[in-house]
Amino acid sequence: MKEIKILVSDDEKSWRELILARILRSAGYTVKTESNIEDTLARLEKEYFHLVFADICFSQDDHTNTDGVQTVKAIASRKEGTKTIVLTGYGTVDLAVKTLKEYKVFDFLEKGEGIDQSVILEIVSGAVKEARNILNSSFLTVRPLDLFSPLTLHDITAKIELKEQSFIWLMKHLLREVYPINIDDDIAEIQGDHRHYVFTRSLWSRMLGRKVRFYIGQIDDVEKIASLDDSSCLVKSTEAQGMGIILEDT
Repeated sequence: MKEIKILVSDDEKSWRELILARILRSAGYTVKTESNIEDTLARLEKEYFHLVFADICFSQDDHTNTDGVQTVKAIASRKEGTKTIVLTGYGTVDLAVKTLKEYKVFDFLEKGEGIDQSVILEIVSGAVKEARNILNSSFLTVRPLDLFSPLTLHDITAKIELKEQSFIWLMKHLLREVYPINIDDDIAEIQGDHRHYVFTRSLWSRMLGRKVRFYIGQIDDVEKIASLDDSSCLVKSTEAQGMGIILEDT
């Protein structure tokens, strides 16, 4: 099961680190934090989160500051199913309610004393469940064939000696690990020498927040090419069919 990723965006360290991040990490969630709007937007550009806690007002002194709405807009524009919980303080509840309706955020949480940890975790659980359902549905609409360009399925499977259905299964297996993705400028290619061939493709994984390269072919050929690279690799194989995938940091 994939780790559940949550981003907490808030300029108040006590709420960001000592309250929300601590509660969420103790519940087993993977949590990252940002303290300003610029870094929040930059991280959202590169990385997917199931849930984002978004402070609506990035100023403890200026309650007319509404920079946090940019976070909600950025999440809504991607349409990846990320859920948002808006954080509000003094004087911003009305704005939070308006934002909730306009951008269909999941809920809002009013800062203050007497915060109930169990209530927070219950809200988070519901938001994460919805995000995962949307993500899984979106994944099913991704076509592995879109990642072959300029090669054809026949070109690939004939060269690396795999059945077409087996190759498609491996592609879907890999995409499930790294989706959602951004397809970059790298093209698909056949890599190898006169005896060992594998299909290779690079892309940006928003799920992992980094660029990855994957290889598909006969397991011996995949492991041979992997041994020539110093990067740490995750090898996935189906022993009975003699095939493998390598997911590699680049």
